[in-house]
Amino acid sequence: MSPFIAFLLGFFGSVAADVVSAVCSLQPAPHRLSRLYSKGAFYVTHLLLAVVAGILAAAYQPEKPLMAFGIGAAAPIIVQRFPKFLKLV
Repeated sequence: MSPFIAFLLGFFGSVAADVVSAVCSLQPAPHRLSRLYSKGAFYVTHLLLAVVAGILAAAYQPEKPLMAFGIGAAAPIIVQRFPKFLKLV
């Protein structure tokens, strides 16, 4: 798989995780999104996270498209855990 395709799949995996999060936030109160979704900074940070997810997927060099998509979806967890991993090394 080319690095560009891995990047795109990782990017859209991250976006898919955000969409699922937004849909889940609608469950308790129908048709009301959190105020967080109305702030521009939310979208900027999530766009940057999607770019990082794409870079992670491309760097991982996955053999299968679903793996690249999964890396993108898991990017928030990977990014949160990375500083702890660096302390161990």
